[in-house]
Amino acid sequence: MPYSATEIHKFERREIELGGYRLAYHVSHVDDARTPPVLAIHGFGTDGYRTYRHILEPARRAGVRLVAIDLLGFGGSDAPDIRYALDHYAELLRDFCDAIDLRERP
Repeated sequence: MPYSATEIHKFERREIELGGYRLAYHVSHVDDARTPPVLAIHGFGTDGYRTYRHILEPARRAGVRLVAIDLLGFGGSDAPDIRYALDHYAELLRDFCDAIDLRERP
């Protein structure tokens, strides 16, 4: 999903390949992070960007780096013809956090 001109500098869309799938995610730009990064996981029927774009600015002002993922089958991520299950999502999220080095540090 394209960003508006005012959002383009605040959220960066990125992609990563994990488990043979392309996952899209969006990272807020925070100059001085004061908290550990927050992984934002959307609900069904939407994606990371649409769900979290409204809290992006308040989070940035609070020094929170927000990482909003598009889960497999949603948004800019691949939508393979597979059985979607919570354990598969949990494994992908664990691998995602490891791959982008999302740890509890500012």
